Amino acid sequence: MKSRVRALTLFLFCLCAPAAAATLTHCQLQSVCDASQYWYNDYFPSNEPAGVTPEPLPPGAGLIDATHWQSGPIDGNWIDYPGERSIFLFPNLVPSASGAPPALPGNFPGPYTNVSVYVSPNQDANAIGSNWTLGSGNIAEVSIVDPGSSNPSGAYIAVTNASCAQYYVRVVVERAEPDASAPDDAGADAGSLADASLDAPTDATSD
Repeated sequence: MKSRVRALTLFLFCLCAPAAAATLTHCQLQSVCDASQYWYNDYFPSNEPAGVTPEPLPPGAGLIDATHWQSGPIDGNWIDYPGERSIFLFPNLVPSASGAPPALPGNFPGPYTNVSVYVSPNQDANAIGSNWTLGSGNIAEVSIVDPGSSNPSGAYIAVTNASCAQYYVRVVVERAEPDASAPDDAGADAGSLADASLDAPTDATSD
């Protein structure tokens, strides 16, 4: 009898669990998903551990302004983010002139002060009829790792979807204001990468 009551309680919880943003709901009594790791914009393949899949960043990824970097534009295709997926981002790397390894250190070194993880049920998250929200909890577990001088890329960001739900993700990384006395041409790229999402950091829904 107790097992029946427990099963019924779990079933009702699944029916009543509130969505994070419209269709952002995933509820199963039992769920199994395979863990995976994808490294984005890593131009040092010799550093990739076994089992890692290298992937290019979406078009439009890069600097927003001197203090913000994005994994892709708000109105572009977001990164695939299924359950138990960890993605590794290297904000301070830019491709070499040929587009092949090795890459060069860019204009966005750490230390990083904030990481915002946005999730959507749709890859084209900003399209009419779609929606997205600021991720939290086990769908947006963040760690900032600085491997030191052993990795020319400097610090990198690891973001994990520790649930078994399918999402798409966009990550915005913030760093401290650059030292005005040090040379930094990051602002030169800011105009073409302006991002309205910085004015609405918590949630947005297209009509």
